[in-house]
Amino acid sequence: MNEKCVSVRFVDDIELCADKSGLGKIFEVINDGAQAYKDIIPDDCWHEPYMPFEELRKEIEAGIVFWGLEYDAELQGVMGIQDKGEVTLKDLRLGSELADKITDRDEWRKGQPAQMQVKREKLVEAVKGILARYE
Repeated sequence: MNEKCVSVRFVDDIELCADKSGLGKIFEVINDGAQAYKDIIPDDCWHEPYMPFEELRKEIEAGIVFWGLEYDAELQGVMGIQDKGEVTLKDLRLGSELADKITDRDEWRKGQPAQMQVKREKLVEAVKGILARYE
């Protein structure tokens, strides 16, 4: 089984995850990334896996399309987009770095420094801006 995203449309290093056989890898990346928020997410909302496989399938059936970032032929991150005109981008790396410094959940939710709302037409530009932080 091919666990990688198959490039249908290529925008720098971000590729559309169009091959349904790659769902296992998307599932892994989402749940590995969620571990950074384990101590931030309230206990009554946290479960493992954070996004069960069946929920991932339902999200895709509801119209969410996943894009992935590969580095050295390994899927490093994913973003799900359901075209509603505006999307939320989450910088999981920044979120993980900041998570150790946050002591108050309300403070974290109010500021959301690792999350931003972006108009659909500005998405690629915004993702490139996040990636540029780590070059």
